Amino acid sequence: MAPTQRPMYIRVKRDKVISFLCIKPTDTILSIKQQLIPLMAKTKPADDLRLNISTGASTGRLLEDHQTAKSAGLENDELVYLVYFDHTSGEWTGKWEDIYVAEYESLDDDMDDTMDLAEEASKRKEKGKGRA
Repeated sequence: MAPTQRPMYIRVKRDKVISFLCIKPTDTILSIKQQLIPLMAKTKPADDLRLNISTGASTGRLLEDHQTAKSAGLENDELVYLVYFDHTSGEWTGKWEDIYVAEYESLDDDMDDTMDLAEEASKRKEKGKGRA
């Protein structure tokens, strides 16, 4: 009996959305894009989607539809960026979006404000008790 291969997953990011997909090393990039389509808010054909791996450059490295996950260099827990083809860009042929991932505000800043308010409230209570 051949050992079963552990499934791998990738994280696909676009704007504020992260999708987690279980894939096999033998899956093609086209089949991975087809798995993404039902997860998207706006249904788009696979031809209007591109997947990129971050290389430090703003465009990343494009994953070609015919490549398998293994030949494209996808590994378990790989971060992949999704971009759409923009048909309404004003040009005759349209253009591909740039990779964009929204940055979230730190929750720690809010915690500091909450702590400051709690400290002020406790100081006020102490002042009132001293008068009695």
